[in-house]
Amino acid sequence: MVVALVATVTFLKAQDDTQLAKVDVLDGKQVFILNEPLQDYEIVGSVKTGVKFGSLLTRGILNENVNDKTTQFVRRTFKKLAKEEIEFDGILYKDGKFVNAIRFTEEANSENERLAEISYINETGIFIMAEPVQEYEVKSVVRNRLNIVPFLTYGIVNPSIEKDAKRFVKAANKKQEAQFISYSAGRKASIISFE
Repeated sequence: MVVALVATVTFLKAQDDTQLAKVDVLDGKQVFILNEPLQDYEIVGSVKTGVKFGSLLTRGILNENVNDKTTQFVRRTFKKLAKEEIEFDGILYKDGKFVNAIRFTEEANSENERLAEISYINETGIFIMAEPVQEYEVKSVVRNRLNIVPFLTYGIVNPSIEKDAKRFVKAANKKQEAQFISYSAGRKASIISFE
């Protein structure tokens, strides 16, 4: 009976670990992109995305990847909050073209520092700018297709991080049924498995 209970608890913990990620740090700030910090926090400001000069100069042919967009958000957050003399620990991106600056209200420890619970798009778990906590295997790689909207708008309209993630999930599920994808930079995402 005790062995069965221990096995069940171990199985449930393993299941939960597939939904946990260790987030990246840019310029000393934690970046929570389409995931939720485990550490308690408060929102101390909001910042909108800026003009994508590379896209404008190339008439929408060149578009920033998630790393570029996140770096721009961090820089803009530093700039805005420095003027207001507000300290922050990281940024939190949920959707659209803005981020929230967050400050942790709970001390970091081994169970919450840089850890986040991932989100899902069409039942596919997404690790964006975050490394899965549990060991995984890369099953396949998918590439982001050319996005025609920036080209048609001469680089004025560019996809959000959320739209990029949705495109990767769609491409991954066309290739094979993807339970999880991982995307940190460039034009490729990995289909991963915890088996």
